[in-house]
Amino acid sequence: MTKLTTLLVSVLLGASSIAMARPAQLPARDSWRDRQELRLERELASGHRSYRPTWVALSGATKIVRGRDVIQVGAERGRFTQLRFQTTEGTSSIERVLIRFADGRWQVADLDTRLSTDRPMVELVLDGNRRLIDQIIVIGSANRRASYQVFGI
Repeated sequence: MTKLTTLLVSVLLGASSIAMARPAQLPARDSWRDRQELRLERELASGHRSYRPTWVALSGATKIVRGRDVIQVGAERGRFTQLRFQTTEGTSSIERVLIRFADGRWQVADLDTRLSTDRPMVELVLDGNRRLIDQIIVIGSANRRASYQVFGI
């Protein structure tokens, strides 16, 4: 019985000393965006910049109707450094792209390009590093069956 009591006391004391040695943690952040912001703050503090490793679809197949197309992205999708416009069918002419960032600032890019089977994609570098995108407005024209998709990295 004394051996069992000694063993239990040793285990309890050992567990409590391990718990005492654990460093204090920051308060938990609940939302995905809060966790991403915390990760970004840590990266900036360390001087390390990491980039998204793959392209992420920001829209499904969409088309320009009556001269424009509005794509709602939302800041919760994360931060991006580039956009890619890629044809899925037909020919679309993209004259201008307006990007509204989550902080209320805008970037306007005059692309003046045609997306077709001959030139299936065009990429656009975003101003600044790792921006939260709220909305993308594409101004241009397209044939009846044309569609394209927007990706971000």
